[in-house]
Amino acid sequence: MRIVILSIILLLPISGQDHWPSFRGAESRGVSENPGLPDKWSATKNVSWKTDIPGRGWSSPIVWDKKVFLTTVVNQGESESPKKGLYFGGNRLKIPESIHLWKVVCLDLKSGEILWNKDVHKGKPKSSIHLKNSYASETPVTDGELVYCYFGSLGLYAMDFEGQSRLDPQSSQLTLRATVGERLPHQSFTKTASISSTTMTKNLILSH
Repeated sequence: MRIVILSIILLLPISGQDHWPSFRGAESRGVSENPGLPDKWSATKNVSWKTDIPGRGWSSPIVWDKKVFLTTVVNQGESESPKKGLYFGGNRLKIPESIHLWKVVCLDLKSGEILWNKDVHKGKPKSSIHLKNSYASETPVTDGELVYCYFGSLGLYAMDFEGQSRLDPQSSQLTLRATVGERLPHQSFTKTASISSTTMTKNLILSH
């Protein structure tokens, strides 16, 4: 089980803004102009709340207004425990045979309460990953209307702030050689996905 520890003050990174819509923030700099942010914290200090999130996911949470969105993948079988130290020897070439659940979770920014927990896919992984990686390594993004969650070879999922699906993932599946979290050999490589809507085409740069 992954324990996500989020602090409200840490998740409001830019003074006067209520959004942290993508990896490292709106400008992808990971820099805040808010002078009130703490420079020290621990498991108890400067933490507003804690919420247990099942599964594993190295993706970062994002924030829009009073909602926090994150991704995770739950292995319904046995998962090998991550190990400390260098990355050498961590490649796992065998694809897991157990069923996994790919999830998107929405929490209340003020209380940490889980508002909804959506299963977007259930099945066996299509590829192996490194011991220190996860099948939910890509950070979601939002434009304030929809939340876009990319899960490698499974494709791109989009949902509204109530958890209702707004994109057929089958139409967004990408042919990959390598991506954050998994590897599929002898195929073409891409890390961008285009989403067509009635008004615009959004090019999403997917970061981990």
